[in-house]
Amino acid sequence: MALFKKLIALQSLILSLLFLVSPAYAQVGNNPSGYTSAQAIQFTNLDQLLWGIVKTLQYYTLPVMALSIAILGVMLVGSADDTERKSKLKGWIFNILVGGLLVFGAATIASVLQGFLGGTPQ
Repeated sequence: MALFKKLIALQSLILSLLFLVSPAYAQVGNNPSGYTSAQAIQFTNLDQLLWGIVKTLQYYTLPVMALSIAILGVMLVGSADDTERKSKLKGWIFNILVGGLLVFGAATIASVLQGFLGGTPQ
């Protein structure tokens, strides 16, 4: 189980680093797809910043979720008759799926909330 905790910590670190260097946070001139020099975070309003964060989080979450579920699946198959370990692994898989539902449903939830609160949907 110590190896599993180290893998989760490593994935969290990688996700955090990717989140910080995302194209949603740095724009270079009129060409945001390429970097020639780094600039500070630029946004015209809070909505633009929040939608950028949601899109970036969604972009990097899917590969991390897929790797985590694949690793947990292999560990689940290898757990043999250890029912306690199987229940823990199934719990982790369930938590990852619920987290993915929240991350990928965030745009929909935000749009519904903006509609009720009188904001402009993206």
